[in-house]
Order: sequence, then C-alpha cells, then structure tokens
Amino acid sequence: MPTCPNLLSDLSRERQRITKAIADLEFSRSALDEVIAAAPAEVAGRAAGPEGAPASAG
Repeated sequence: MPTCPNLLSDLSRERQRITKAIADLEFSRSALDEVIAAAPAEVAGRAAGPEGAPASAG
C-alpha cells in the first residue's frame, strides 16, 4: 500500500489520539465499576440490566 510521509504522520497522530481516548474510557469505566461495587446490594441489583448495563427507565 503506497503511503506518503504526511499521511503516515497524520495516521500516527490519529492512532495516538485514539489510544488516549481508549485509556480515558477505560479509566472512566474503572471508576464507575468502583462506585457500582460500593453500592448496597439491593440498590445495585435494581440498577443493573443485562450484562451489568443500567436498566432502562420505564
């Protein structure tokens, strides 16, 4: 696949941006997991939907 230096630079920068976004999301998920784990069982049970996702309101 032919590439040019500018394209490689742009792709590298985009990859770094995506990597940082993933790390930020993983950190946020970890923080949410800690809050959820600290909730009393009866509250956590009502709030969890399929696969731990929040239950839909309604």
